Amino acid sequence: MTTLTISDASAVALADGNAIEVQDAGGNSLLDITSDSNNVYLLLKPPVVTPPATPAISLTSQATGSAWLGAGTVHVTLPSANQGDLLVAFASADAVSGQGNTPASVDIFQSTPRLTWTKIGKVSAAVYPSQTLEAWIARAPSALTNFAVSVDFSGNDAAVVWLGAFSHVDQTTPLENGASPFFSTQGRQSNATPVFPVLTSIPCSATGLILAGDASSYTIASPYAPFSSLASDHGQGSNGSYLNVADYAPGAAATFTSIFTPTTDYASAAIVLKNG
Repeated sequence: MTTLTISDASAVALADGNAIEVQDAGGNSLLDITSDSNNVYLLLKPPVVTPPATPAISLTSQATGSAWLGAGTVHVTLPSANQGDLLVAFASADAVSGQGNTPASVDIFQSTPRLTWTKIGKVSAAVYPSQTLEAWIARAPSALTNFAVSVDFSGNDAAVVWLGAFSHVDQTTPLENGASPFFSTQGRQSNATPVFPVLTSIPCSATGLILAGDASSYTIASPYAPFSSLASDHGQGSNGSYLNVADYAPGAAATFTSIFTPTTDYASAAIVLKNG
């Protein structure tokens, strides 16, 4: 077969039974020309289209809010979100010393426009059940500016809510790891010896983003590198609910074995956002 590029200007004789392939400058086949004794045949080739790469997951904006003992409601104002952004909330609560040990929980998310929120999971410290952490997600139905959310808690605890908006998260399946997207752990360790890591064996794809929260009674746990802290906040003085949120985009498929080394009573959780 004779090959011509679209920049060739020379004439080529086409004998019976032979073929000419016409290519563009990139070597992509555009046209085949064949003939017999009576006819010339032109076979057009579909153009080769390379789809653009999906942009990486990115944080559009984030905000935190807290409430002291007995307030019952945390108010958070998210600066902005794009239409279709995935909204993620970590909500933590803890009773202040001497104020009981009843497990807290999120009762309702209130906002305008009213969104459909889905609870991904909840973890409570077995030794101190009022120390709890929940993860929730929703979709931004339109572009949002100064989006005000109120989160009502049960119980009489101090509470913290972190809210983030993420772009380029899969619209159909926003979380990796199928039917078990929520990774969690809880426990207690001495203030003086924060010795063991938590949140183990979290699979993440090359394009995923691990998002993790750690709720502690007294101090905010620092995430291990390469995880980066996104935000920290606390409610009720020095011994209320503390919340740290961290993230990491690995860029290669991996399974992570530690994110936080917490102190005292803690409840930690992580989810993996799916790129799309």
